[in-house]
Order: sequence, then C-alpha cells, then structure tokens
Amino acid sequence: MQQPTLGAEGWHPDPQAAGFERFWDGTAWTAKSRPRQGRRGGSGSGAGGRVGIIVAVVAVLALVGGGILAFFAFAAKPAVEQQAQLVDTGKDRSYDSAAKSDAAKLGLTIATYYTDHDGAPPSITVTGGRYVFAGDQTLGSEPVSDGVTFGGVTGTGNTGWCVWVETTATTPTAWHFSALEGLVEGPCG
Repeated sequence: MQQPTLGAEGWHPDPQAAGFERFWDGTAWTAKSRPRQGRRGGSGSGAGGRVGIIVAVVAVLALVGGGILAFFAFAAKPAVEQQAQLVDTGKDRSYDSAAKSDAAKLGLTIATYYTDHDGAPPSITVTGGRYVFAGDQTLGSEPVSDGVTFGGVTGTGNTGWCVWVETTATTPTAWHFSALEGLVEGPCG
C-alpha cells in the first residue's frame, strides 16, 4: 500500500479500496477499515451514503430471508402430508385390528351360544356402545371398539352362521367370523 503524504496518525483514504478509509498508525497501515466519512466527500459518503447502504443491506437480507422461509415452507409441506398419511395409516391399522377383535369376540360368543341352541343365531344390537345379544341372557354384552360398526349376523344352525363388523377408517374394511371359516376379511356372504 502507498504511504500517505501526511505522517499523522489517523483515518486516510484507503489507496486500495475506493470509498473506504484505512487507519494509518503513523508508521504503517493497520487492518482497521471503514466506509469513507462525510467530511472527506466521495461516493457513498456521509449519513446519506450510510443510510443507502443500510437500506440496501436490509433489502438483500429480506429477500434472502424470504427465499429461505419460502423454501422451508414448500419443503416442509410434503413432510406434513406424509405425517398426516402416516397418522391415517396408523388409524386404519388400529381400526382394522379392532374390527378383527370385535368380529372374533362376536363369533366366539355365537359359537358358545350354539353349544346349547339350534336354529337362527341370536340377534345382536348395539346399545350404549355395547353389542347386546338377544335370546340368551347368559351371553351378556361386549363393548364396541372405537372405529368399528356392527354389520350384521346371518345364517342358521351351528355350522351356517356368520357375523361381521366394519371399520370407520379412511379405508373401510369388513371382517367376518363364521362357523365354517373362522375370522376372514370381508362381510358375510
């Protein structure tokens, strides 16, 4: 760097950076640098220059920051949709398991009924969140699982009956339990 003609310590125009000043310690240039101050003139000098630079920096930061926020908003959207899909899939599996369990409970109760009875299977109603068996007080009632609705009971005799339930999940399925097949996906029929 060129040495200033003034030997005095202080801020002088930076010979390698237009519009900036560098500090001269009286014998050599230091690493201290700053935009040229208003008293010296030049482009970008004074309060007006500083305000312009500050406005430009804030505008650039706002554009960059806005771009970053937009990127993450769009990047996060698929993740949110995937999470919702996982929740729905989990709900479907949970309801499906509950439907299997309810169909098996109802089927085993009807199988028990046929140890002492012939003819049509007992009728089943849903009352107060419970499956209620009519025709034999010893059968009692069973709770209806969340996400499951009663489908119906068909057939006659201890080998021809079938009972089914359905899920209320996003992908509805039915499960039935029959004397001949045991637990099988789908309604009776």
